[in-house]
Amino acid sequence: MCDQEILTCRRTLSIMVITCFCLLQMHRVNLSIAIVPMTSNTTSDHFDWTEKQKGDILGSILWGQMVMSVPGGRLSEIYGTRILLGTMMVLASVLTLLTPFIAHYNYHMLLLSRVGVGLMMGVVNTCIPAMAIRWVAPTHMSKFLSHTRAIHLGGALTLPICGYVIANWGWKQVFFLTGGLSVVWTIFWFGLVYDSPSEHPRISVEEIESIRKGITCDFGSLRKKDIPWGKILASRPVWANVVSSACVFFSVNLAINNLPSYMNQVLQYDIKQNGLLCSLPYLAMYLSAFGSSHWADRWYKTSKFSKSTIRTIFVVLTFGGPAGMFAVAAFYGDRPKVCVVVFVLWLSFSGCSVPSLNANVVDFAPTYVGTIFGIMQMVGALAGYGQTKLVAVAVQEGQGLSQWKFVFWVMMGVNLFGMVVFLLFSSTEVQSWNLSSEDAEVEKRGDGDEIPLQGKILKITT
Repeated sequence: MCDQEILTCRRTLSIMVITCFCLLQMHRVNLSIAIVPMTSNTTSDHFDWTEKQKGDILGSILWGQMVMSVPGGRLSEIYGTRILLGTMMVLASVLTLLTPFIAHYNYHMLLLSRVGVGLMMGVVNTCIPAMAIRWVAPTHMSKFLSHTRAIHLGGALTLPICGYVIANWGWKQVFFLTGGLSVVWTIFWFGLVYDSPSEHPRISVEEIESIRKGITCDFGSLRKKDIPWGKILASRPVWANVVSSACVFFSVNLAINNLPSYMNQVLQYDIKQNGLLCSLPYLAMYLSAFGSSHWADRWYKTSKFSKSTIRTIFVVLTFGGPAGMFAVAAFYGDRPKVCVVVFVLWLSFSGCSVPSLNANVVDFAPTYVGTIFGIMQMVGALAGYGQTKLVAVAVQEGQGLSQWKFVFWVMMGVNLFGMVVFLLFSSTEVQSWNLSSEDAEVEKRGDGDEIPLQGKILKITT
């Protein structure tokens, strides 16, 4: 019966997650495009920031993400996602609304405020998996996790809208718009979203039964306070995902922080053209994440390919595609039309990281998915900050293709490294440390034996 409902609670959750990550990216990308007029001599209300200072401002948000990623993931496992995520979005909105005043008050206070936004983003980025495993069946997990890539849809929407707002009303209005939208969104979040189907006051009996049929594992023990840190940190699949994810962060962060400046200073696009053209790669990445996740779930559900083969296919696309695009950019990076195509394809390939890296964590450690996502986000944020320093050093003598070639070659190498690490050390088998005596009655039978987990068979490996 629930399938006949147009707007079920699960579909409402999907819509709220998509809009959440759209808004989350707006809190970051707003400054990436606003910093162009904020530091331009053609405007009266501008700042004389050096390239290093601009890099520090854009990169400071990543320090906040790095600090709170692991605590955010673990807190969502223990206390739930609803209150935690909603509170973080409110705080991020307040800091965004205050950004114009803080920027005029003091440069270092602006850095601190952006670190603060990063702290909130670090929590939000790692909250969703802990909620997803209670609402979404394994056969639909890749598609649901692709909703977190609406962070790039947010970039696609923010850049042209902000370009238009800046051109007509000035850069300050960008922060008032994005901050205000997030405040309104949190009202709907608290009214419509709950941590699990059993907690939702308006869910139908038919929908609860439909969800229970798809999710046969009981993750009620997920909120226990013990966690096998030693085994997690010694796990090869964990580090395969952490390192590979850091390579994706390193690559994609280039688009988030530097694409508007590259379009303006190297390709000579004005602010309106800049916003529109910079939005295309973000839109392509979101559509790629959703499309590739759809096919991954479909292949898994129909048993067309094994789970391991599916992850391998998409990880090769995730890293191999961008590596090729960066090689092209190194030779033709001063040709506007070529660059637009290259940037669109680069982020399209990167979108395949959802059915490869992100879904893989749910494969081998569903109980601690929030914690592991937190580790991935933390290391990824550090890698992203390293990317900002790389660009700052490379372009300190000027913004031209000769300076950017070095950056593009480094990016190609990072992508190839990430692909090799994942292919060598990843796994799709549930790890032994994922379970505890509280999770199931386990009869020890040796390596590789199948063990019943509340009605579902899981194959255990070490």
